[in-house]
Amino acid sequence: MRQITCALTLSLLALPCAAQDSWTLDGKHVLAARPSGSDEAQARAANKELAPWLREQMAAAKSPRVFVVCPDSAATLVADLGKAGHTLVARKGDLRALSPKHAAVYTALANFQRLTNLAGLDFKARRKAQDKATKRLLSRKGMATPIRDVLLLSKSKREQLFLAAALGDIPPTPGHEAILALPDIAIVTTLARALPRNAKSLALLQRAYPRQSETNGKNVILREISKRTGRKADAAFLRAVATDADAAPTLRAEAVTALGRRKDPKDFAVLAEIAKTGDLVLRQRAIVGAASSDGVKAIPLLKTLSQDPNLRIRATTVLALGRIGSDAAIKELKRIAKDDAKDAIRTRAQRLLAALKRKKQEKQEREEKQKK
Repeated sequence: MRQITCALTLSLLALPCAAQDSWTLDGKHVLAARPSGSDEAQARAANKELAPWLREQMAAAKSPRVFVVCPDSAATLVADLGKAGHTLVARKGDLRALSPKHAAVYTALANFQRLTNLAGLDFKARRKAQDKATKRLLSRKGMATPIRDVLLLSKSKREQLFLAAALGDIPPTPGHEAILALPDIAIVTTLARALPRNAKSLALLQRAYPRQSETNGKNVILREISKRTGRKADAAFLRAVATDADAAPTLRAEAVTALGRRKDPKDFAVLAEIAKTGDLVLRQRAIVGAASSDGVKAIPLLKTLSQDPNLRIRATTVLALGRIGSDAAIKELKRIAKDDAKDAIRTRAQRLLAALKRKKQEKQEREEKQKK
């Protein structure tokens, strides 16, 4: 719980870390919980620091809210703030009484546990049982917020992953963004992969990316963004990450790879610039990506890079030329096979030339057979 609540506090409320055990529920409910494992003295201290924040939330509320204070050791906080005109509820880790839809989530979890715990079920049967439980859960409208609420309070990883997968079948809401902001990679991965590959999910993932504090979590989200950014989509987000000097190298590398897979000439300028200087792995990925995005424009760039002092850059350049395979690329490969100072680079270029020659011969043979 400490891990979950702290992430949501920082991303949604911008509160100091001392008040790390509180978060908002879509503007209607405000939930305040202490981290599991903390003693009563720590809980009282957290409640004391939480009280001013709750007062601010109450004062700013344009309509009545339900404030759920968890666990019941926070009863003193309820008594202190109960005269503010809102409803305050002291509850310990269970929100089923908060609304019928919250109760429906707990019913679905019970069904899920019952169906998947049956003896003798193989993987396919368990997956079918999980899908059945999910279908029942989503048979009612407006379930995104209750599912998100219960997921955050659950201490069962199995239940959390089930609910995260279920959220993927619901149109994006602020609740989805809150889950994608968690530092728990398993939950983030489950939800991100469950989202449909459409424009709404792409926009959701792009909004969630800067709110995710963990590099691994950002990588998961970025990978799902790249899957939804085809040639017809605007790749401005990926280009921004690829050129962000403050981003982790692994994130930039993921964005560069994604741009290369798109094979879109509009990405060439960004990839070419990255290929010229900087982190070695980034340069290597950018070289291959630039060749994929625009084989014609890439030839002059690759000709320059084939003389780079770094052996690995020259080797990657040879590979990129081989992937292009045009007459101009073959001309450069022949030059490298003859003139490069390193035997390993010359050998690589010679092997690629031989492979391209065989490929061309096989293509001619197929065409001749088709004519006959």
